[in-house]
Amino acid sequence: AEGYRKHRQNLAQRSEAERAALRFELTTRERKLSAQMAAKQRAAADQQDGIDAFEQTLKWLANDAPAEAEAAPHIAFSESAAEHLARLERKLPNPKKMEADAAAYIERL
Repeated sequence: AEGYRKHRQNLAQRSEAERAALRFELTTRERKLSAQMAAKQRAAADQQDGIDAFEQTLKWLANDAPAEAEAAPHIAFSESAAEHLARLERKLPNPKKMEADAAAYIERL
């Protein structure tokens, strides 16, 4: 009689341990699937935002944007493109000096 009681206790404990293991497995599986779904939803939203921005840019570039679309910001320039290029070129070092510096550097190597 004592052996049967112990056997039933052991079976009950084993059964409860298996149920606990299955609950743990199901819980971790649900959490993993939930995290994957959330990541997919974030990626889909990001993709849609990118597509929307791209299409809005295309409309803006094609100048077919509807009246409610934001207008492109207007930037006022104080100089022409040629003046800007000339100013940038003046900032560059003398080409002959650059060549001499490069030759001196190569000599040191």
